[in-house]
Amino acid sequence: MPIQTLYQEAIRFAATKHLVQDQKIPGTNLPYVVHLSNVAMEILLAGEHSEKFDLGFAVQVALLHDTLEDTDTTPEELLERFGDGVTEAVSALSKNAKLPKTEQMVDSLARIRKLRPEVWAVKMADRITNLQPPPSHWNQEKINSYHEEAILIHAALRQGNDYLAYRLEGKILEYAKMYDIPMRKEDRTLLLEVGGEGGSIQLVKIKDYFLFSTDETTLREFVPELKEEELTSKSDVFTSFDQAMVSLLDKYPVFELYPVAVHPDFRKQVISYYRAFVSNPWHKGKRSSEEWEEVLFGKG
Repeated sequence: MPIQTLYQEAIRFAATKHLVQDQKIPGTNLPYVVHLSNVAMEILLAGEHSEKFDLGFAVQVALLHDTLEDTDTTPEELLERFGDGVTEAVSALSKNAKLPKTEQMVDSLARIRKLRPEVWAVKMADRITNLQPPPSHWNQEKINSYHEEAILIHAALRQGNDYLAYRLEGKILEYAKMYDIPMRKEDRTLLLEVGGEGGSIQLVKIKDYFLFSTDETTLREFVPELKEEELTSKSDVFTSFDQAMVSLLDKYPVFELYPVAVHPDFRKQVISYYRAFVSNPWHKGKRSSEEWEEVLFGKG
């Protein structure tokens, strides 16, 4: 089906739904469909700069992304009109109001990350569009919080689309400058880094959230045809160090790799996981832990 037809079907449906709610762009008298078309515009431009990008799917998701969260639209209605792929994407992009507000974004990002990259792209496009002058009733705390969420979105989804990740990063910096938000180095803190042949794993804290990433780009020296997305990856976003550490240990043999760095403020937590590791009989005979002993306890 032509992209124009897909666009028209989605925008007519969305515009009608949001109009029933008399929904405006916050802080303005503009109808909400203006926001939707701006998100779709970001997606159309991203499509021009992206390989293997399902533009028709992404445009429809962009135009419909707030229908479940902000209107009386039901999942069954979306499913009948636009299919299961679009419905699943819009559902992931919708916050779960049953959760505490502090957990809603993290939950949504976790669900988005399980879907195809076009859905990641829509979330980044949405935040790019929303990093505009805020409503007049927002105080500085609310502005700062919205900026922090944008940093979290970028960290969690940047690998979904290089073009939009670059756009979002620029908007984050512009927003900080415009509203005197300090971009502190401590906003991103390296908690743990381990290395092995060809790459490394990092556990980081971004504001109040935790995630880990892998980087094996040095393998390009040996296998130059590998693409960046095959060499780097990021985990889900977690709300506590323990959640992130358990997931990290479940996926990677952390204590069998070489310790590169351990943040002093989190050394006690790492030590507790290390002691559990070395006391497990299953791990006997594994790689020598001398390096870990030195890093964690100063033994050498």
